[in-house]
Amino acid sequence: MAQGVSALAGAWSALGYDAKAKEEAKKAFELSNNLSREGRLMIEGRYREIVNEWDKAIEIYQTLWGFFPDNLDYGVRLASAQTSAGNGKEALETVRAMRKVSFPANEDPRIDQAEASAAEALGDFKRQQSAAAIATEKAKQQGAKLLEARALYSEGWAFLNLGQFKQAMQVADESKRIYSETGDRPGVGRVLHLIGTALLKQGDIPAALRAYQDALSVSRETGSRLGMSVALNNTANILLLHGDLLGAGKQFEQARSIFHEVGDKDYEGFALSNIANVFLLRGEWASAKTSSKKALALFREIGDKDGQAYALVATASALALQGNLTAAEKSYDESLTISREINDKSIVGYALYGLAGVSLLKGEMARAREQCLDSLKIREEIGEKASAAESRVLLAELEMEERQPGEAERSARQAIEEFQTEKLADNEFVAQAVLVRALLAQDRPAEAEKEIDRLANAAAGSQNAEARFKFRIGAARARAAMQRNADATQDLERVLAEATQLGLSQHQFEARLALAEMKMKSGDRATARAHLEALKKDAAAKGFLLIARKADDGQRTKSLHQPPEI
Repeated sequence: MAQGVSALAGAWSALGYDAKAKEEAKKAFELSNNLSREGRLMIEGRYREIVNEWDKAIEIYQTLWGFFPDNLDYGVRLASAQTSAGNGKEALETVRAMRKVSFPANEDPRIDQAEASAAEALGDFKRQQSAAAIATEKAKQQGAKLLEARALYSEGWAFLNLGQFKQAMQVADESKRIYSETGDRPGVGRVLHLIGTALLKQGDIPAALRAYQDALSVSRETGSRLGMSVALNNTANILLLHGDLLGAGKQFEQARSIFHEVGDKDYEGFALSNIANVFLLRGEWASAKTSSKKALALFREIGDKDGQAYALVATASALALQGNLTAAEKSYDESLTISREINDKSIVGYALYGLAGVSLLKGEMARAREQCLDSLKIREEIGEKASAAESRVLLAELEMEERQPGEAERSARQAIEEFQTEKLADNEFVAQAVLVRALLAQDRPAEAEKEIDRLANAAAGSQNAEARFKFRIGAARARAAMQRNADATQDLERVLAEATQLGLSQHQFEARLALAEMKMKSGDRATARAHLEALKKDAAAKGFLLIARKADDGQRTKSLHQPPEI
C-alpha cells in the first residue's frame, strides 16, 4: 500500500502536480511503518525530496547508497538531492563513485545526466554540455525517450549559456518533440522556457513572449508552482525590456517568493538579481546593491559560479550608479574573471561593457575603447543583438570624446535602428541623447531638435532614470543651441534636483556641466567659471576624471559673445 502511494506521489511530482505529489508522499510516509528499513527509508527519501527537505533527503540516500552500493537508483537520487541542495561538488563526488560500480551499470546514462546537472549548478557549462551529450547518445541507443529528452534539454541550456544560440534551439526543438510525443506536459513546459530564452537572446521578443506564455499555460494546467514562478520571472524580463519597471518588479518579487518557498536557492538568487536590475533602472542604487548582495550570498552558498558572475554585474552597476567607481570596477573585474573561467560569453560581454563605462568616466579613453570593442565583438559573435547595440551606444560616446562626431552619429544611428526593431524605447532614448550630441558637434542644431521633439513625450514618461536623465540633458543642449535657454535651464535644473535626490553622481555632474556651459555661452563667464571650478573639484574627488577634465577645459573656453581679450 505505502509503496504504491509513494509511486503515485513520484508520478504526480514528475508531471508537475506539486500539491497532489506532496499529499500522496506524506500519506505514503505515514503508511510506511510496517515496511523493512530499506522500504521505509526509500519512501521517506521521496517524501523529503517532494517537500524540498534536501538535507534530510541527502542523509537518507547516503544511508541507502552506503548499505546498497550496487543499487544505482540510490546513487542517482543522492546526486540529484545534493545538486538540488546546492551541493554540486558533493554531487560530482557521488557521480565519481557511481562510475566505479560494475559494468554495465557504470554506463547508465543517468550517471552522465547527474554529472551534467551538477556541472550546471556549478556554472561549468562546457562540462555540462559534454556530459549531457553523452547521456543523450546513450539514452537514444537504449530507447529511453524521456531520459533522452531530459539530456537534450540540459544540453540546450549549456549551449545557451555558452552563447551558442542556434545549437541551443536545435536540441531544444528535439527535446520538445520527444516530450510532446510521450505526453510529458511538464517536460514541454520546461523546454518552452529554454526556447523562449534562446529567442530573447537573439532579439525575437514577440516569439520569446509567446513561448513563455505557453510555458505558463502548461504550468497552470499541471499545477506546478515552480513552473509558474519560472514563467513569471521570464515574462517579467520582457516587461523590463519594454520599460514597465513597476510591473516587472512585482512579478520578479512574486517569483522570488515562490522560489524561496520551494527551497530553490539558485532560482531565488537569479530573481533577486533581476529585482536588483529593476532598482538599478529606477535609479535606486541602495536597494539594487542590497538585492544583488543577497543574490551573491545565495550563489556563493550553493557554489553557482554563473550566478555569482551575474550578481556581481548587478552589484557593480549599483556601485557605479552610486558613484563608487573603484568598488564598481573591482566587482566587474571579479565577474569577468569568473565568467571567463566558466566560458559564459553573455556575462563576459556585460562585464566588459560595465568596465568600459567605468573606464570612460575615469577618463581612461584607450582602455575604455578596448573594453568596449571587446564587449561589442563578443556580443555580435553570440548573436545578442540588443546588447551589441548597447555596446555601440557606448562606442558612440567614446567617439564623441575622441572628437569624431561623424563616427559617433553612425554608431548611434545603427544602435537606434536595432532598438526600434525590438521596440526597446528606453535604450533608444539613451542612444538618441548621444546622437543629439553628435549632431550639435557637427553644427546641425535643427536636426538635433527635430530628433528630440520626436521622442520628448515618450521619454518624459519613462520609468528608467538613466534613460530619462540622459535624454533630458541631451534635449536641453539641443534647445540651448536653438536659443531656447529658458526651457533648457529649467529642465537641467529639474534633472539636477532629481538626480541629487536619488544620489546619482554621474547625472548630477553632467547636468551641472551643461548648465555651466550654457552660462559661459550666454556671456556670464564669472559665474560659469566658478561653477566649473566647483564641479572640477567635486568630480575629481569621486574619480569622475573625464567630467573634471571637461570642467577644467570649460573654464578656458571663451564665450561666443565675448570680445577677445587684449
